[in-house]
Amino acid sequence: MTRWLRLILFGAILVAGIGYLLYARWFRPIPVSGFEVNDGTLVVEIMGTGTVEARTSTVVSAKIHGRLLELDADQGDHVDSGQIVARLDDSDLARQVEIAQANVEAAEAGLDRLRADRTRAEAVLRRARREDERIRAAFDQGAATDTEIDKSAEQVAVAQADSARAEAAIAEGQKLLIAARQTLGYQQARLDDTVIRAPFHGLIVRRDRDPGDIVVPGSSIYRLIALEEIWVSAWVDETAMASLAPDQPARVVLRSEPDHPYPGHVVRLGRETDPETREFIVDVAIERLPK
Repeated sequence: MTRWLRLILFGAILVAGIGYLLYARWFRPIPVSGFEVNDGTLVVEIMGTGTVEARTSTVVSAKIHGRLLELDADQGDHVDSGQIVARLDDSDLARQVEIAQANVEAAEAGLDRLRADRTRAEAVLRRARREDERIRAAFDQGAATDTEIDKSAEQVAVAQADSARAEAAIAEGQKLLIAARQTLGYQQARLDDTVIRAPFHGLIVRRDRDPGDIVVPGSSIYRLIALEEIWVSAWVDETAMASLAPDQPARVVLRSEPDHPYPGHVVRLGRETDPETREFIVDVAIERLPK
């Protein structure tokens, strides 16, 4: 009898234990923490990494081929619009200007001589016409012969030809003077091109040449940026393209100041996605630049 009581007691304990385990696993209430729900705006941030760039940048280069004589600026310098930043060797071009100036002076002197020749030819023509009128009047009175009339007419014709030739020579001399002046202007412009100036106010971020280097038109001497508008060109996942629009607010965090975000706004969106990274460019203007 005692043995059966033990078995019954053991079975009851076993059933109770299994029941407790089932209750604890499937039926015991789960503790829940309560939170107060308030109305508000859900801010969704889209992250991207990029580089700080200037909206306006350019390569400062020479307009003509030449050797760099001196550099008047360096990397990190602020320059004003029109400020001289470099000079080319101008010795050859200076001589060309001197030659062109001498040609202009020679053309002017030649034109003065041609004008004097025209004045003399006009005077000869006037005298020939007066003489022709006198002889014709004498012929009408029987005091001159046909030979004198013919000779007088011939002298008038020769004087007219000389006057016309002098007029044509002046026209040609004027053209030569115009050509000489244009050549002088061209050589002076080339001489002026040996002085290289900054195209706008900005900051030189890179110097690519040294004095003595040979430069050609378009080759970089400096890299110049304008500081009026600095932005970040960031790569953003293409899934965010529909969520972004110009003028949306943005925050720019620099690696040098990770705890100091700068306010900005979206300026423009690229519409082409990189086929490998599936990202596109978003340009964000920085509203307050770091000091």
